[in-house]
This record gives sequence, C-alpha cells and structure tokens, in this order.
Amino acid sequence: MGNQYSQLTLDERYQIQALNKLNHSARKIAIEISRSNKTVSQELNRCAPNKYCAKIAHHDANQQRKHAIKAHKASDQTLKEVKRLLILKKRSKAATHFKNDPRANCRAHEKRVF
Repeated sequence: MGNQYSQLTLDERYQIQALNKLNHSARKIAIEISRSNKTVSQELNRCAPNKYCAKIAHHDANQQRKHAIKAHKASDQTLKEVKRLLILKKRSKAATHFKNDPRANCRAHEKRVF
C-alpha cells in the first residue's frame, strides 16, 4: 500500500536549511535526507523564496497540524443512522418537489384515451 507517512522532524528541517543555503536543489536535498523531492519542495515553499528557516517552518507546520480537522471513525450504528436520515431527506425532497410542481396536479387527474 506504500510507505507510512511521517512528519518532518526539526532536525530534518535544519538539514534542509543547511543544504538549501549551499544552493542544493530540492531533488539533491531529498536524496540526502531520504525523503521525496516533492516533500522537500513543498517544505521549501513554506517560507519566502531563498529565506527558508527551519525553526519558523517547524512552528508553522505544528500550528497547521494543531488546527487541522481530524478524521474519526464512525461506529456501525452511527453509519446506519446517517443513511436512514439521508434516505428520509431524499424522500422529503422528492415529495416537496412533486407537491410544488404545478404539473403534478394535472398528472394526477389525467385520463388515458385509447
């Protein structure tokens, strides 16, 4: 299924900072710290161009993680209740739509002519 994702550590960010100051490319830095070049590139874009600071980037990453919406597993009972409510809502919308449709009254009284 792929590798398990792990956050960059402060030490890794300091390595990125040092190698960036030596004008290494994101790809070269990624190889050096055994990370994806996309990860390194995104990390470098966290700060202003040519102004990467590991301490600030680490603080920003922690704040972003702190305020991120967390995923929670729902119990089977909760899922059943959500499905039941969605079905009720769908039925209610359909009934309201039919009720408000001016053609609905005509359809109810139509007679077939053969």
